[in-house]
Amino acid sequence: RRFFAPLIAAGGEFSWFLTFSPSRGRFHLNLRNHRKLVIADGTTALTGGMNVGREYWGGADALPYRDLGIRLHGPVVTQLAEVFAQDWYFSTGEALTAPECYPEATSTGVVAAQVVPGAPDNEVDEIQLTTLALIHRAKERIRLMTPYFVPEPPLLAALQLAAMRGVDVALLVPEKCDHFYLTHVMRSYYADLLPHGVRIYEYQPRMLHAKVLTVDGLYTSTGSANLDIRSLRINFELNVLVACRDLTKDVDRLFTGNAGEAREVTLDAYERRPFRHKMAEAIFRPAAPLL
Repeated sequence: RRFFAPLIAAGGEFSWFLTFSPSRGRFHLNLRNHRKLVIADGTTALTGGMNVGREYWGGADALPYRDLGIRLHGPVVTQLAEVFAQDWYFSTGEALTAPECYPEATSTGVVAAQVVPGAPDNEVDEIQLTTLALIHRAKERIRLMTPYFVPEPPLLAALQLAAMRGVDVALLVPEKCDHFYLTHVMRSYYADLLPHGVRIYEYQPRMLHAKVLTVDGLYTSTGSANLDIRSLRINFELNVLVACRDLTKDVDRLFTGNAGEAREVTLDAYERRPFRHKMAEAIFRPAAPLL
């Protein structure tokens, strides 16, 4: 709270997002708000995988991340403002209903965009279903970047089927996660993908934290959600789906650039991995549903 004192002194406000608050009848320890969202003047929004923290801005003590954010204008910002308002109401009990919170948005282009919030208070897993729909729709290529690849069976099967029907599927993950055990959990899934033709790249220069999926050079889905059970079922997450060839071309170019700094994992090399890696995968893989 002391950290936010200067903000409060300047006239700002802040609130914790508490799902454990016995005085308010809340007893959930695991439900975390993992969304990343900045809205300026109700007309411009920034969202994606990037946190607001000094490790993103550089400095001697910074842990370098490779991440991705997307800047948005137009009516989609009103949808994002509604997501913020819902979280603020949950946290404070204050309803943000003032007209200035939702200025009339005018279309700034012809790009179609859709906000895809995910939360445990909804029985529909919107982000996972959207991801599955995009993968099943793919006819030519799929590009997927994620820092934590711990997929549920439907998502794993969708990637397998896409590769088996001839779609060019490429997955980019960090060579070393910021949680060592997740590195071994992720690698345990390589055996389910490499034999089916999915190409896997391990990004080496720094911790890859971007979460983005592109399909057929047209669709881009990005946001805060990792491809693990915690993100898709437990956390409060926020993704945006955009149908735009120009944007997707830029993201695919970013993927190619990152892949150029990565090591491709071949089936032969994976099968010849050290015994200690096989043991670590066998130990940590059963814990995947808890991670």
